[in-house]
Amino acid sequence: MRKIYTEDIMPRNVRNFWLEIDVGNKTPVATGPVRADGGFCLRVLQRHRGKVTKAGHIVGSVDESGKLVLTWENDRGDEIVLNETER
Repeated sequence: MRKIYTEDIMPRNVRNFWLEIDVGNKTPVATGPVRADGGFCLRVLQRHRGKVTKAGHIVGSVDESGKLVLTWENDRGDEIVLNETER
């Protein structure tokens, strides 16, 4: 899959998370939550034997201590923490 950007680019006003998505030849999308407590949820659907199934979702959130947490939850409800950083 081709990259949208060649550098690490985020707006001058740094966001908790910055998302870049490129789907085929469509216009790429780059966005992120604005608020200090802002996060996101990205739902992933996938074809399986001709039917659309839920693959899972990726969640970026701010926990109680203020850490930024990136998690993956599959369709069975298993949750994996992918990354944690200080805000």
